[in-house]
Amino acid sequence: MISQAAAVSGEGASFLSQDDRECERCFALDGMIYDLKAVGVQIVESTCSVGYEQILNYLRKARAMIGIQFYCEPDSVVTINPINGPIEASETCTGGNPVLGTNDPGSSCQRNLEVINIGQAWRYAREAKRELKDIVLAISDTGVDMTHPDLVGQFWKNPKDGSIGYNFITNSIDVTDDNGH
Repeated sequence: MISQAAAVSGEGASFLSQDDRECERCFALDGMIYDLKAVGVQIVESTCSVGYEQILNYLRKARAMIGIQFYCEPDSVVTINPINGPIEASETCTGGNPVLGTNDPGSSCQRNLEVINIGQAWRYAREAKRELKDIVLAISDTGVDMTHPDLVGQFWKNPKDGSIGYNFITNSIDVTDDNGH
């Protein structure tokens, strides 16, 4: 990436470190970069000798030289930790939730919505002045109960395959909850 840009600009690539050259070699290998064109993201799967720090340093140089935008973090295992104690309702379950700005009668009983700051997403949706059916909200979770009365008929559907989401853990379109909540 950088060496190609340097060659085009006539600068040469003499400023590249050995780690940078190894990054470029690795990026050229099949399976190293996954291109998620639908969301404008590329995922680098480092199966080579270069690690997170080397890739991060290389991407910083690429940003300075050719203006790429990136977010880089090491691959890590994420586990779900239990919340200490029960999450209490914000108020009695008699109406909307003023903290969230909702009128859903059940939202005052769902403190979890405050915990994940869903109110901000709802504010953005209102400010967008678009039909709610045209707004797609993506939430990372352990899954969803597609038969829940609040959710039936509310899911976005992928026009290509009819799926309602993607399970990045199982690499499938099965988004049912597998964590028991």
